[in-house]
Amino acid sequence: MKNLSMIFLRLLLRCRLAFSFASREEGWQRKYFFGGLWICLFPPLGWYMALGYRTEVGRRLQASVTPALPTWEKWRHYLATGLRSGGVIQSFFLPYLLTLWLFVYLHNPAAVAQHWQVMLVFAATVMLLPPVGVGMLPGLYFYLFPWFTVSGGEAVVLAVLFFGATFMMPSAFMQVLRTGKYTSAFRLDRVVVFIATHFVAYLEAWLVSLASVGVAVLMGPLAPWGLFWTYPAITYAFQSTFQDHLLAVPAKAATFLKIPVNS
Repeated sequence: MKNLSMIFLRLLLRCRLAFSFASREEGWQRKYFFGGLWICLFPPLGWYMALGYRTEVGRRLQASVTPALPTWEKWRHYLATGLRSGGVIQSFFLPYLLTLWLFVYLHNPAAVAQHWQVMLVFAATVMLLPPVGVGMLPGLYFYLFPWFTVSGGEAVVLAVLFFGATFMMPSAFMQVLRTGKYTSAFRLDRVVVFIATHFVAYLEAWLVSLASVGVAVLMGPLAPWGLFWTYPAITYAFQSTFQDHLLAVPAKAATFLKIPVNS
């Protein structure tokens, strides 16, 4: 019971640090305001912009650069970086999406061929706004179209593919931050080893991340700003939790750091 209380208190502390770290920096309100504005006015563009901004925050945190929140002067760079990050995310979800449509096709091949426009809308949404296309659109399609169906066993397979990709993604982006190369995200051996080596710390960071998303959703009409706020908060959660874990477990740090960075 005492151990559970300690874990709970540690999670609360990590939430507090991740949620508020940016508020200690000068001009953070303006930076968050423009980030939320991008998402509010131009959702597809704003999402990719938020991804690129998150990457820059991660690089600054890793290098202990202050301020951790950059200005918006390099917004074109954030957009380009965000598009690359979006490509990584879409690639990780590709097995799930292809399997989903394969199952639907096997159940109703004629209906899928007849409703090819619906497939195009699905594909376009995934490309433009993956959080909606990947996370919400399949459920909406199951509700709207009777022919869009899978069996119970197939649903389990899809859940494993979806949540597996989601769970691994922060580790994949940690590899990108370490090497500076987006191809490192696809080194699944390093992605899995990183999670296994720091499993408890990784779970803690995930719980903090889920809490931040929950707070953002509850912000109602201010949700675009809340969602933008989650990106630096989640980045901070994974960076700080991982660094604390390395300090606490030197042997694991040595094992991790033996992995060549630029290979």
